[in-house]
Amino acid sequence: MVTPAYSRGVYLNAGGGGTPRAVADSLPVFGAHHNLFFDNQDDSVMQSTHGAEASSLSGDPLFTSAANADFSCRPSRCGCRVPSRGGSGGGWVALLALLGAFGMRRRAGLRSGVLALVSFGAVTSLTGCSGDSGEGGSGAQAGAGAQSSGGTGAQSSGGTGAGATSGGSGGGGATTPGEGLSAAYPGDQGIGTHPSVLFHSDFESGMSGWTSYTQNSSLLAVEQSGSRAHGGSAYLRASITRTQLAQNPYLSAQAQFHLPNRVPEIYWRFYAQYVGKTAVPHHWIRSAATNGTFNPEGQAGKKPGGDQAFWFNLDARNDGSFFFYAYWHEMRSWMCNDGSTDPGCAGYNGPSNNAYYGNNFHPAQQTAFPRDDWFCVEIRGKANTPGQYDGELWFWIDGKLVGEYRTGTPRGRWLRENFFSHGQYYRDEQDFEGFNFRTSAEVGFQRIILDAYYEKGTLDAKESSGIEVPEAQVIWYDDVVLATERVGCKVP
Repeated sequence: MVTPAYSRGVYLNAGGGGTPRAVADSLPVFGAHHNLFFDNQDDSVMQSTHGAEASSLSGDPLFTSAANADFSCRPSRCGCRVPSRGGSGGGWVALLALLGAFGMRRRAGLRSGVLALVSFGAVTSLTGCSGDSGEGGSGAQAGAGAQSSGGTGAQSSGGTGAGATSGGSGGGGATTPGEGLSAAYPGDQGIGTHPSVLFHSDFESGMSGWTSYTQNSSLLAVEQSGSRAHGGSAYLRASITRTQLAQNPYLSAQAQFHLPNRVPEIYWRFYAQYVGKTAVPHHWIRSAATNGTFNPEGQAGKKPGGDQAFWFNLDARNDGSFFFYAYWHEMRSWMCNDGSTDPGCAGYNGPSNNAYYGNNFHPAQQTAFPRDDWFCVEIRGKANTPGQYDGELWFWIDGKLVGEYRTGTPRGRWLRENFFSHGQYYRDEQDFEGFNFRTSAEVGFQRIILDAYYEKGTLDAKESSGIEVPEAQVIWYDDVVLATERVGCKVP
């Protein structure tokens, strides 16, 4: 039996008026895997993604001038190799690895990966990785349980309304708090009545309006405290302890809202607070567009069809910065430097049954988010006009535009599954081409997910690398608004 990557706690799927429709034992994960990320802009280990996944930001052609040289390793692929720089003898010390702590999942249970250190340009093997063909291993379903029993029972079908129209309404640009819809609704009072607003929750009425959410109150609960809430007296608390993870190494505290009718563009704003030294989650915030029938959950390592779905996360790094992690039909593979799966490519690191994991987009010049204080997050997703590359991803922190990915910006270069706009792998090679997220106008935004998904192996690896990880990981949420135009941060 596949171990689901989400909590074994019960999820409630509410219909109209909050009436329970279905209760299930688990909720499967979106396409996801571990992402081990070596980058001189971060604290050497960057965890970015779900399930038992690992993806190194690697395979730089600087290291692959010799044919068939590899630089990337993930738990779905053993025997990874580090190139010898053509045997030049100009030795370079390979990067350390912590994959052993990640505990790769297989149907039979858990198996630790042991990673050898490599040195001075020798071609060196990694041992003890999970097999890439193992069902439910680091590749197969990333432990997400796409076919796990009860995995989809907690989900309403959602998004079965009319197909989304082409393109979007534009918008964007750096703004200050109070610009956007919020400027006309001080304190968010009445903001839910605006025709552009698709959903509003300040948790003053509990979980009213949410489609599904974790039923285990030790993991997720609305709490009352005027001194803690961002506004009013209620806020949503997500908390996962290491004691709980010792019992179930894959836990999620999440709330989902499913749109009754799919739309081509969304803006959603919420407030978050990381309590104390809470570690950043393995995965955080997700948005998904579907054709109304395709289920994007449990699709780890698989590229969706352009007429099926696309989805993306906003995830956090250990250094307090954020990045997008996206799945769509033209996503690039981790197996080759050029993003292909061609066995003859430079830096080939295959074969694998799971050739595609989320593509990474990390904006430059970020300021770490604050601890023990509320901060405002707004995400924009825009579907492309079918046949064009005008899809876009944006996000703002406290009203400041931080990330903007659209046709013509930023500049950088593709390397495997990553578009680098800064850092050690950056090269000034091209303008970003924009996103061709979908081939059919029927694919539109259908759900948003507030999540705090943690893995025992990820936290253990952080601790091994010198990051302090507390017993309880606690994140608060408040003042959620989903709309089809810019919301802006809340006006007092």
